[in-house]
Amino acid sequence: MTMSDWREIMAQAWKEPPHVEMLAGTTLCIQCPSWGQYPNLQADVTFLARSVGAHVDACAGSEALVLVREPDDAFMLAMELRELSAGVRLHVGMATGACAIARVQCSGRMMNILAGDAVEQAISACDLAPAGTFRMSPSTFTALSGVSRILAACMLQTEYEGDDIAAIAVTPPPLKGSGHLSSFAGLGLT
Repeated sequence: MTMSDWREIMAQAWKEPPHVEMLAGTTLCIQCPSWGQYPNLQADVTFLARSVGAHVDACAGSEALVLVREPDDAFMLAMELRELSAGVRLHVGMATGACAIARVQCSGRMMNILAGDAVEQAISACDLAPAGTFRMSPSTFTALSGVSRILAACMLQTEYEGDDIAAIAVTPPPLKGSGHLSSFAGLGLT
């Protein structure tokens, strides 16, 4: 977004407040360690998000933000993006809860801006997620239902703050044919 886009948004909001809607769902935050590695991140995320009826934040900046209704759809979107971006280790954060969507008009098109606790939690989870890992809130993890077969192949790590679960980190297995596979051949094993 350019500075003139922001001016237009602010001028429009001054004339007429944007329509804000509260929705429940799973917010997905995706960051790429180097934008040069994956310059089409926003376009690919938007394409995948539209396939599940998700809302994409138009002002996310250096990350992609998406609101998906179902946690399973958010997880599968992240898995599909991982396949599209083979060789790029993305940082992914997910949080489930209420999210505000402000719809604003800019340059003749309607844009979504996501805000709220679930958005902040997803961004925070993404900031702490190691590359190649999906870090999610406990509410997101417990709401996953249709991806148990995929989760069984993943490495799961539970993170605690005192006695409470703070987050669950899910590391999917390497993609087939990936250059990131170990060359360890299991020497000495029969």
